[in-house]
Amino acid sequence: MLRQEGNYSNIAHINAASPGGPRYDAEQTPQERGAVDNLMLLCRACHKLIDDNPDDFSASMLRAAKTEREQAIASLMEGLKQEKCTVLKYLVPFGESNFSISDTEWKRALFSRRLTFSGNHAFDLNRSGENARDASRIPALAESLEVNIARFRELEYDPGPIAVFALAPQPLLIKLGCLLGDETELIVFQRSRTEGKWCGNNHASAPTFEFKTHFCSDGASEAVLILAISGAVDERTLPVDIRDLALPTFEITVPSAEVGAADHSLAAETFRSFATDTLYRIHQENPGVRSLRIFPAMPASLNVVFGAALNTNVIPRYVVYEKRDGVFAKSLTIGEKDEPR
Repeated sequence: MLRQEGNYSNIAHINAASPGGPRYDAEQTPQERGAVDNLMLLCRACHKLIDDNPDDFSASMLRAAKTEREQAIASLMEGLKQEKCTVLKYLVPFGESNFSISDTEWKRALFSRRLTFSGNHAFDLNRSGENARDASRIPALAESLEVNIARFRELEYDPGPIAVFALAPQPLLIKLGCLLGDETELIVFQRSRTEGKWCGNNHASAPTFEFKTHFCSDGASEAVLILAISGAVDERTLPVDIRDLALPTFEITVPSAEVGAADHSLAAETFRSFATDTLYRIHQENPGVRSLRIFPAMPASLNVVFGAALNTNVIPRYVVYEKRDGVFAKSLTIGEKDEPR
């Protein structure tokens, strides 16, 4: 009633501590009367109720209620137990953007997913502070990323999930996912474009992804995959040769493309599975395709998990494009050979 903080609980005896008390058991020793097994934590009202009515609240009834409640709390706490994980950061400024993430931010994000950090520091994949404001440096940055991932793998980190916090040009994010793709559990966090937080927004709608076929061509050795998640991709922004070659063209999209499409915490996990199935479907329907041209318009986390879904045993070569000055240009090749430009 007074809405004041405080401890209003009572420690109640199941069998009374003194003769004449409710449910007193003369056969108990003093130690047994004071033991935890003979005690219950109750509010004042319930404490008075059971002691004023001992015939209605027998010792066996109270012990059964106590056991049931303890088991329920134990089950709840087991569900809240935090899983240990290793943390990777990959922040590469580009355009006019500058990125940073404090220890408090990523630790808060881990807590929101019932995770806890297993080390002292997050492993920074861009410790040297390189940037991609000059887009022609993306291939060199991809090589540096490979070196840093190799260094990371040399560490004796604890088994368990790898939590990833990444902001960079889309080709680099796809490359990052590809390099981490063999990890058993990859948890990629998305920074909200509207709130600037990494904790996700489960009040947002969980996205549903759609696969579309725009053009088919039998016997083609190349194909196009458009990834229109955070925004639509205008065909006029694609390279001219894409239209001239009449390549098979496919698209992954959502009912309403927007920058917050990956804010739900399940978005990345759902998209990785969808992307894996989509790539296999393209291969099945176009078995001659050896190279897939990728045109991404996606939130950062989805680029990473898309990279993790790439399978060079299915399609050997992926050419990733980056939008520059309003049009897409070839940026990075992943697969059979390195053709960065």
